[in-house]
Amino acid sequence: DILFQQSDVAKFVDGALMDIRAHSPGCYCYPTILKTSNPYEAITNFGWIQGRHLPDHGYVKIPTNLNLGLSSSENHLCYTRSSRAPK
Repeated sequence: DILFQQSDVAKFVDGALMDIRAHSPGCYCYPTILKTSNPYEAITNFGWIQGRHLPDHGYVKIPTNLNLGLSSSENHLCYTRSSRAPK
């Protein structure tokens, strides 16, 4: 479900495409809900894809049954990346 396209931060809704922020290659991605478009204001992590090894940029489809309980008009989703493998 990965479509390669470089992007920064995308607004999201259930079933939409979630973007992957490009950082250094070979890292592990940790998706994060953001209350604003500032990618450093992390709110929480998603366990369903946390630590999965993903390409440096692109899109991942958000599961349609993922109930975010958040307003899609004011929340954003992006990736932070870590060189450490998930425990």
